Amino acid sequence: MKQVAAHYIASSAFIAMIHIISAFPVAEKWRSPCGNQSQLVLEVISKLQDAVQLTNQTRVNYAEKRIGNPQMIGLLNGSHFDGLKPEIITDSIVSSAIQNVTSWHIKSYNVISSAAVYLEQVIHNETIYHQTHENTFIEELTKMDKTLYSVLCKIQAALSQLGRLVDNVPSRDIMSNQIRSIDNYSYLHSPIVSSMSNIDCFPAGNERWRHPCGSSTLRPPLPPQSEIISDLIVRLREADDIATNLRIKYANERIVVQAIRRRLDQLHLDGFKAEYVPEKNTSLVFKNVTVTYLESYAQLSTAAVFLEQIKNNENVHDHGAFSADIIDIENKLYDVLCHVQMAIVQSDAVIEKYQSRDIMSNQSPITDRRYRYSCDYIIIKDVVLTFKSLLVSYEAMKANM
Repeated sequence: MKQVAAHYIASSAFIAMIHIISAFPVAEKWRSPCGNQSQLVLEVISKLQDAVQLTNQTRVNYAEKRIGNPQMIGLLNGSHFDGLKPEIITDSIVSSAIQNVTSWHIKSYNVISSAAVYLEQVIHNETIYHQTHENTFIEELTKMDKTLYSVLCKIQAALSQLGRLVDNVPSRDIMSNQIRSIDNYSYLHSPIVSSMSNIDCFPAGNERWRHPCGSSTLRPPLPPQSEIISDLIVRLREADDIATNLRIKYANERIVVQAIRRRLDQLHLDGFKAEYVPEKNTSLVFKNVTVTYLESYAQLSTAAVFLEQIKNNENVHDHGAFSADIIDIENKLYDVLCHVQMAIVQSDAVIEKYQSRDIMSNQSPITDRRYRYSCDYIIIKDVVLTFKSLLVSYEAMKANM
């Protein structure tokens, strides 16, 4: 009886095991919780269709509310930033994708990751500059961001199934050259803005830096060289004080983000790159005083050209908010320039080539307010550096007379 019972129990257990085993699904779904490759690809397509629809609608709305001009929109549609330039999909690219699915997944992951970096910046800009505006795009951009990451998640799942990882995921470093582009003004270069601009955006007329003393010729007797330099130093100090105060005031009102201000402090515009000269580097000043005068004249004339542009920007775009301050700096600059011209004449030297507005020719008139403020701040900063650098040089020159 015990043996029968044991056999029965064993038989029952065996039958139960068979029932349990037959109750399991054949596919091991836990190995692919997001679906198999074909399912994942279908889901990627579905998510991409949602992303395309949402992005296109946001693009249309953004263009209508923020850009406005159809010609400008057309030009921007043909432009790209470094680091985010989607390629046109051709038959050969499709064929290559079919032949090597894994490589295509990796490439897609990198492209969409790059888009995520740039979209993050757009959302950041919107949050900082347009959060309180009626026509803010924060909601639409956040939806785009969420949809983008749902696509990215599916592609990552597909790669995980294939046992592959993305080795070099894009980082925010791909955005670093967008900040540096301020240095050469590339984001404002033609054809994006210049073809849209009215010539009235640039100053015109008399080039005052050619005759800073108010006359085409300086008549003797002129003060002695030492007196000219002493007066020049006094005026440079005054100019430096006024320009430094404007730089602080301008930054506090228009470049409020400290990180942006620090970055702009390191940048220069094409045609105007001022650098501070430490006292230890003033030895060249004594080797050829006349060359120092001529170089000073060129530096101050360049500052005058760019300062004139800021004054014009204030009058045209900002109702003259900082015009009085800029005019004060301009008058001091020309006072300094007049004394440099006197020193040149006193040295029997000749200015062979005057500066012209052509140094601004590669700068397009700026329609975006934030870019204009950034560029104008850079100019003010370099005007200050010009005054400070010359002050060091002429104080060293005076000490060695």
